[in-house]
Amino acid sequence: MKSVRNMAIAVLGGRFDPIHIGHLIIAEDLLDMLNVEKVIFLLSYNPPHKQVFCSFEHRFNMIKIAIRDFKKFEVWDIEKKLNLEKSFSYLVLKEILKFIKEPIYFVIGSDQFEVFKSWYEYEKILEIVNVVVVQRPNINYNYPQDLIPKVKILNNRIIEVSSSEIRKRIKEGKEYRFLVPNGVYEYIKENHLYY
Repeated sequence: MKSVRNMAIAVLGGRFDPIHIGHLIIAEDLLDMLNVEKVIFLLSYNPPHKQVFCSFEHRFNMIKIAIRDFKKFEVWDIEKKLNLEKSFSYLVLKEILKFIKEPIYFVIGSDQFEVFKSWYEYEKILEIVNVVVVQRPNINYNYPQDLIPKVKILNNRIIEVSSSEIRKRIKEGKEYRFLVPNGVYEYIKENHLYY
């Protein structure tokens, strides 16, 4: 891995459909463990491998609500502005590097690292940014052994909550108030999302 000086930023990509407390706790761990200046929530616009259940605008608004009191957290809508047919990480990161001079930690989940070799231009991603793997609840992932020396695997807190669980609970009429920030909970109810 390339050496990373202070004032680096962490880029945490995802659908955030919806954002929940687990995402925020991971972002907090990134600040502490990587000593970065800020954490960027990079919202997926046209994710190549996954379905979205809520509009980009609603997901963007929920992130803004969730992080509004945290000066070291930001949300970027660059993927929508680029309007790529599919938001492949390599293409998005190449654009980000045109205006970001600080070193970048590109954060992916352990489930994504397991299939990282299937990503578009994965080798080039490893060349242009520092890839960081955050642990997800399933601890039995089959990581590509040859890539382990090329990434940083964090010993972050494991949070047993997922966006899919929240969507399921909403659909089934079950409570989910404590799985998302208060403002996000109110936003979901006001806009009748995921029902």
